[in-house]
Amino acid sequence: MIRIILLLMAAVLLFRLAFPQAPYPADSTLPLPEVEALVNPRVVVAEAIKVAPLDEKEKELAKLLDGKKEEMIALLKEIVEINSGSRNARGIDSVGKILSSRLIKLGFKEEFIPAKAETFDVAGEKKIQTSGPHRILRKAGTGKKVLLMGHLDTVFEPESGFLKFIRFPGTAGDSTVGPGTADMKGGLVVIVFALEVLDKAGFLKDKDVTVFFNGDEETGSKFSKERIFAEAKRADFCLNFEEGRDVPYGGIVVARKGTAGATITCRGHAAHAGNQHYLGINAAVELSQKLLELSKLSDYKRGITVSPGVIDLGPFAKSNRVPDFARAEVDFRYLDPADTSYLRAKVEEIRHRVYLRNPWTKEEAKTELDFEFNFPPMRPDTARYRWAGEVLALARLLEVPAGVKGSAGGSDASIAALAGCMTIDALGPVGGATHTTDEWVNLITLPERAKLTALILSRIWKN
Repeated sequence: MIRIILLLMAAVLLFRLAFPQAPYPADSTLPLPEVEALVNPRVVVAEAIKVAPLDEKEKELAKLLDGKKEEMIALLKEIVEINSGSRNARGIDSVGKILSSRLIKLGFKEEFIPAKAETFDVAGEKKIQTSGPHRILRKAGTGKKVLLMGHLDTVFEPESGFLKFIRFPGTAGDSTVGPGTADMKGGLVVIVFALEVLDKAGFLKDKDVTVFFNGDEETGSKFSKERIFAEAKRADFCLNFEEGRDVPYGGIVVARKGTAGATITCRGHAAHAGNQHYLGINAAVELSQKLLELSKLSDYKRGITVSPGVIDLGPFAKSNRVPDFARAEVDFRYLDPADTSYLRAKVEEIRHRVYLRNPWTKEEAKTELDFEFNFPPMRPDTARYRWAGEVLALARLLEVPAGVKGSAGGSDASIAALAGCMTIDALGPVGGATHTTDEWVNLITLPERAKLTALILSRIWKN
């Protein structure tokens, strides 16, 4: 057995030597200040900031969460095992009801925004997709206005088969794997328990707090983004609860890339691949040419990446048939808001190029484009960095591991930041492998992040 293990270790070492991992550009000597600022945001004031020590009421607040770990885990398990994929409006509604009912007991008033249906063209077939409903829970009061946000939907639909909450209590930190544990049902649990202990300790009295649970974040918050923007406009501070990054530090996200998506549909002319090949116009070839051109728009120095991810040749795709239909979904990430016009212009330019023309029939391939910007960038901001420094100082008072991080992922936090609200993200429990069947969360960090959230809010209301 020992010999086999040694042989396996040697094989892994040889593989790594033969195929070394390329460093992320931010770790190289390339002049990439924007990417570096995003990947490793410099909260230069973090170590210098000093905050007042915990007073007796805040100590009491922290103690209230010391025995809540198993209760928090029980709630997390309950909502994780209710499937709430973005197309499962009923499941999203069920998760929202469980959470909102607990906040209503604290005096919050609920506004329910029903699910919306949208018609999509999928390979020439019309299909209806329903987004999840949203819930806004508001508690009127005075002083600084606070907005807490979390999304109810996950990327895992019922047919994914990834449906169970599996706990590994013997692992370091006590961890669990399950759909949405990190992204972001763990964060939803943190919101609820932080508010419950704040209420019990008397901190919520006469405070202005809004909680926004939306049901369509994983599909770009298409139906909720306008309302998120409006709620953030009236708030002074916004906390979003995506998972904390970078174990064991629990990175709090202070900067993000913007996201956009394009659906490109090419139409040609179908033909028998042998007998009438000359009559065909291959939509797959036309699409491939365009995807190659789009991929060339990736520019690490500029902070732009382009990733074709889904290709569909329709219901009649066969190797012995010249395809007359080809569609691709393409992901775009960018740092500079000004690049929205640059990307739109470039994508339109590529769309209008024609690569295939049938020399006999003179027919040309045709291309349709649906291009949409989803989440705006959450740009590096000095004031936000200073606040993040204060948050790290509060974490040290609580002896809760925490750091700062940038992210190339999209988030509702970017919408709130665009509205001018002081915003930080990733205050949920520490987790990772999101959007995969290995998605996990460190359960010890559930009460830790709830303590940190409660203390952040108490300090906001003190100032």
